[in-house]
Amino acid sequence: MIEKVEAYIVRKKRRTSPKVLSLIFFFVFGLSLVISMDFLVKFKRQKDFTEDEYNRSMYEMIGYVKNVNTQLNKLSVASSNKIIITTLADIWRQSNLAKENLANLPVKQDNMVGVSKFLAQLSDYSYYLIEKVASGKSITIEEYGNLNDLSNYANKLFYITSKIFSDLNDGKLKWDEVEEVANENLSDSSDINIYSISKTFQDYAGLIYDGAFSEHILNIKPKMLTGNIISEEDGKDKLKSIYGEENIESLEFMSEQVNNLELYYYTLKLKEEEDIKNVYITKDSGYIYLIISDRNVAERNITEKKAVDIGKEYLEKLGINDMTDTYYFTEENMITINYAAVQAGIILYPDLIKIKIALDSGEVCSLEAGGYIYNHSERNIVENTLLEEDIKKAVNSNLEVKNIRKAIIPTDAKEEIFVYEIECMYDEKNYLVYVNAQTLEEEKILIMLETTKGVLTM
Repeated sequence: MIEKVEAYIVRKKRRTSPKVLSLIFFFVFGLSLVISMDFLVKFKRQKDFTEDEYNRSMYEMIGYVKNVNTQLNKLSVASSNKIIITTLADIWRQSNLAKENLANLPVKQDNMVGVSKFLAQLSDYSYYLIEKVASGKSITIEEYGNLNDLSNYANKLFYITSKIFSDLNDGKLKWDEVEEVANENLSDSSDINIYSISKTFQDYAGLIYDGAFSEHILNIKPKMLTGNIISEEDGKDKLKSIYGEENIESLEFMSEQVNNLELYYYTLKLKEEEDIKNVYITKDSGYIYLIISDRNVAERNITEKKAVDIGKEYLEKLGINDMTDTYYFTEENMITINYAAVQAGIILYPDLIKIKIALDSGEVCSLEAGGYIYNHSERNIVENTLLEEDIKKAVNSNLEVKNIRKAIIPTDAKEEIFVYEIECMYDEKNYLVYVNAQTLEEEKILIMLETTKGVLTM
């Protein structure tokens, strides 16, 4: 058979003149050349577009940083609260925009942690000062000192990024070099390069203040951890006791992970379930921190109320009692339920656990217990003996009060406030108004949205 094919090819070659072969060759070559040229044109066009986007992000970031530094300088001489608040608001807005543009640049973001943290704190600190001045308080000498330090860092960032942008425009530096080498020293002839940004901010100490990005908040320690370190096998034994060893098809230790917490990572397959669960257990004290699994749920066989009960029973298996469901959300036949701890009838909203349950079988698919592990402890609560009528007077007179209960809510600074949670209605909308139990001042207002998927707050 092969001999026949070879003979056929030889006969065709003999019958085809050299001119025809040459024409075929040049046709194929020309077609390949046209296709290659078209590909190169498109590639260059895409590369130019991408580099234009990088240039735009760099240009805008430099502009925002420059404006922020200008506004910080203005604050040192401003005296009226109106000017101080509008200036701080502008710093808050532009530092956020600078951070967004930084994230768009082709550099390793893990090496930009210092400058990203600086911009986040600059934004949050401005917002913290806005709230302080708006409440009638003054900026202290120490806080003005913090603003001066932030101004110095903003000036350094502006100087370095301006020099880099100038080198890019002059052709001394190219974006593909930045992308390939990331944060290495890109120019031996200059000490100002991408690496300089990382180096300048690697020792940025950060601020301690009453805000979400304060240094003491970023380094907060979980209250539930006792210092009792467990082994990998201890973690396996815990999962066996929760699910029953006879129900487990496979259980494997995968790795030890270190983020804010040291965690053991396992994969778990139960005999009666199709999906594999990814389970994370704290190395300290051995708490279930996170369970991740998902699957398509085609039908709904159990009610939301039944799912809430299943979630509570599951928490009791984990040794977590005195929890109440707060709100839930249903999507694609999966229900996500928020459970909060309760102490002496007071809801502890910081101590939150989220559970995701399949509504076909009642399987607990996912769990997030970070809020509970970080915050749960026995609170020392000093209660007031206020009459219900006094509490009702603390909210807008247009609101119809439907229910009042006691709660503890978190602040942005991870502090806690003892409040009355007042469920109200106005203009056919439901609201939750949180009133400080000590001062009867409003702390927070949420709108409750009752949808076909559940109750949402915003």
